[in-house]
Amino acid sequence: MNDSVALSYTLLRGFRSSVFHAGLAIAFYSSLGFSFCEITTLSSAYWITFSILQLPCGILADRIGPQLALFAGGMTISLSYFIEAISANYSLFFFAAVLCGFGQSLSSGSDSALLRKYLQTLTLLPRFSHYESLGWSARHVGIFASLLAGSLIAFAFDLRLAFLLSAACALVAALLPFSLSKESPAFDGHTIEKASRDPSSIAKKSANNIMVIGIAAKYVVLYSIDALLIVLFQITMLSLGIEPFVSNFLFAMVLAVAVISYKMREVFSRLTYANAFVLFSTLNCIGFLIAFTGIQMTKGGLVLILAGFSICGVVKGIYSPIYVNALFMRVNAKKSATAISAMYLFGGLTSSMAISGIGRAVDAGYLEQIFLLLSLMCGIVAAISRLVPRAIASSP
Repeated sequence: MNDSVALSYTLLRGFRSSVFHAGLAIAFYSSLGFSFCEITTLSSAYWITFSILQLPCGILADRIGPQLALFAGGMTISLSYFIEAISANYSLFFFAAVLCGFGQSLSSGSDSALLRKYLQTLTLLPRFSHYESLGWSARHVGIFASLLAGSLIAFAFDLRLAFLLSAACALVAALLPFSLSKESPAFDGHTIEKASRDPSSIAKKSANNIMVIGIAAKYVVLYSIDALLIVLFQITMLSLGIEPFVSNFLFAMVLAVAVISYKMREVFSRLTYANAFVLFSTLNCIGFLIAFTGIQMTKGGLVLILAGFSICGVVKGIYSPIYVNALFMRVNAKKSATAISAMYLFGGLTSSMAISGIGRAVDAGYLEQIFLLLSLMCGIVAAISRLVPRAIASSP
């Protein structure tokens, strides 16, 4: 792959994820007097907007191209962060959350679609999984670096500066797609469409659709866990009385595990997406259980909490490229952004409901039970995913 394209893509993913206030937002909202329920309502407003606009924005992105979609989305996200930096009341924060959800729905999936477009131009499409993994790692490097910088900002400056720096990075990310070559590839969509009209291909098409649904369902579960990790971590740290800049630094350490897990991509890439899901769900189950144990302890509990979140961080750092690649292998190239948007649609709605429920549960004093419930749910999902296919295969 052309080195300049690889560099531009990794920079794009890195800057898109450089959100300096990511680990500080809940502490900032709390300092303004918002309850956990009100705070998670802001997060839910973002996720609901992000979800319901996925399909129309995905279709739009496929029509106008991923570069313009990323530009429009990045500019909108930058504006939303700027509004948060100058806001003083709840209604403006709510508006900014909705605006950010709109911007993310425009740009989510377009980065992967952009990568697919240029790999196809360079006849390197079989390498998509490798470079998507590289971009996913760059995403976590961006989060990690911005969290560390955010900790320094929280310690030495006003928290609002973190929102302004996030807005600046989103602005840079909006412009980066235009640094890539503007050569347009010839998509091989007509062959797929012609084959789909062949009556003999109906059975294969139906089987393919079932596989796509299976891939999307597994991605939605893992994506939802990924989305609530940072919210749950911040709430846990606040409940333990830990300062925001320390909490932000600690979550950066958790993210360091996600960055390192990129090195394990070759191991995970050998697994089928079904077997990978069982492994990832099991790791999440173990991680939440260890964190639950840490919350129960009066001494040394913080170490176990960090260990539990770090295990979940391994999954966070590696899962997405496996499922995005599996999806792209089974969908028309002209519908790349739409296909990813469909997964984000259900993942975002699930995340919204989960985060909203967490806020209400914490306000009611059930923080410990949340970890136990999440561990139990992940364990059940892993067991079902492992046992049901075997039972079907062994049935007469």
